[in-house]
Amino acid sequence: MTPAINLLKKHGIVHSVLSYPHDPDADSYGGEAVQQLGLDPAQVFKTLLASTEKHELLVAIVPVSGTLDLKALATLHVSAGRRGLEVAVAPTDLLRLTDGRYAAIGRAR
Repeated sequence: MTPAINLLKKHGIVHSVLSYPHDPDADSYGGEAVQQLGLDPAQVFKTLLASTEKHELLVAIVPVSGTLDLKALATLHVSAGRRGLEVAVAPTDLLRLTDGRYAAIGRAR
């Protein structure tokens, strides 16, 4: 298991794990998950890292169908897993677990 899944289990958070064979040549990892698992693109998010001018790392999640708006980026902390493995968890549980915040950080392509 990954640290993300172990953390969900440790805190008793209801989740489901969906697995698919990852193609290292895939153009879009999020798009690959949507296609391989037959998911709604509006419900699949990509995890992105950004760095501040002070070199602090920020983690953001945005829908796979969109892009990250760096100007609107606020701090949001998310645990990562590994390619080819997705975790479905309620957004409220994720925010509670990570002490994260909702913010308008994405924009449509």
